Amino acid sequence: MKHLILLIALFVHFLPAFGQATIEESIAAHIVPLKSNNDFEAMDEILKDKRLVILGEASHFAGSTFKIKTNLVKHLIYNLGFDVLGFECGFFLESLLMPEYAKEITGEEFNFTHIIYTPVWHTEECKPILDDINDGKISVFGFDIQPSFTGMQCFELLLKNIDKNIVDGVDWEKMQTVYDVLNFPSSIEQCTAELDELYYIEQIASIKNQLLRQKQKQPHNVLIDYALQGVKIFKEQFANIKMGGSDPVDDSDYEAIIAGNRLRDKMMADNIIWYLENNPDKKMVVWCASFHGARDLSQTVLPEFPNMYFRTPLMGEYLSEKYGDQLYSIAISSRDHTHPDCLESVIARDYDTDFGFIDFVPLRYDDNYFNIPFKSNVIGTKTGKFMQVFDAIYFLRSDKWSTLLKEIKWFAFPSHYQMRNNNKSSEK
Repeated sequence: MKHLILLIALFVHFLPAFGQATIEESIAAHIVPLKSNNDFEAMDEILKDKRLVILGEASHFAGSTFKIKTNLVKHLIYNLGFDVLGFECGFFLESLLMPEYAKEITGEEFNFTHIIYTPVWHTEECKPILDDINDGKISVFGFDIQPSFTGMQCFELLLKNIDKNIVDGVDWEKMQTVYDVLNFPSSIEQCTAELDELYYIEQIASIKNQLLRQKQKQPHNVLIDYALQGVKIFKEQFANIKMGGSDPVDDSDYEAIIAGNRLRDKMMADNIIWYLENNPDKKMVVWCASFHGARDLSQTVLPEFPNMYFRTPLMGEYLSEKYGDQLYSIAISSRDHTHPDCLESVIARDYDTDFGFIDFVPLRYDDNYFNIPFKSNVIGTKTGKFMQVFDAIYFLRSDKWSTLLKEIKWFAFPSHYQMRNNNKSSEK
């Protein structure tokens, strides 16, 4: 009898749970189906008044995601009044100077490869937007801090445009050598014993001081502000190198990963803030990995190193603190490689749509969802309070590998170091 009473009590206790939707199923019910990867009408009312829209991707090789992002960038710029496309992996100095001075610096007409250091976006899926960038129809802004083979040349040219006296007395060939040895030791033949870090450090400090003096005379000169931001990037690149770089060879070296991400993401956010502060009438679309677009990564956990995300404020978090609801961060995610009970898998199972959109903002503080973790694939399959991490999820049923364009000529890569030196030799 006691056993029977206990079974009845347990049945009564758990009765409400039978047939009750999971949190993932409840969230999936808010999906807004979209007709195609170029249908954004349902998102217009949300996005039109934002100052900053982040478009995240789960992988830098996600072809179907790239197609969606390409279409959405064009939609935001041509239809909703956004002005500039900001790129992760985009060079800060080059993005200002290369459109006008590419021929002088590289011997080539300007193209997208002059302002980005990785080929992953030079794909068939991105070609419509790359063509618009190359044709000058879309303005781009590189907000990353990664080094380039033309960064020092661009810096010298920028300083000449501010005041030629600033560049006088600087051994720019020596500065270039130090910069290359620091950043690309495997790409040049100079022995690292030739490295003169102290000369490099002293010249960067001297240039900064001269720029600050110029700023007193011309407080509203945007070129001076741009050059000062360049100084900050050179200093952060140096610091990053001395910490071992942001991409450690050992992927299990979580302390190095945390240190690199903290430095890089803080500077990426700082560059975006710099741009928007100096262009108060502009609106920006940001193209990056979803990871960097997270408003608060600490709302989820990396199982292999549980306190890592709590210690890793990212670009999206700094931007969130600055812009609040003027910012809207979208994570694009598919059901590929997910667990069956992930949000994306549930959407794919229960709803007959290949594309869809869930706005997390009106759900975020609702009693049915507030502070409740759920499983998602937005930054790899994890459980987290993702309504606090992103403002929305854009769902696609399945992704595919991106297709690189043929005959890519990469200015940012080591082969072009030799090309640059050959150009210098011919000038002499």
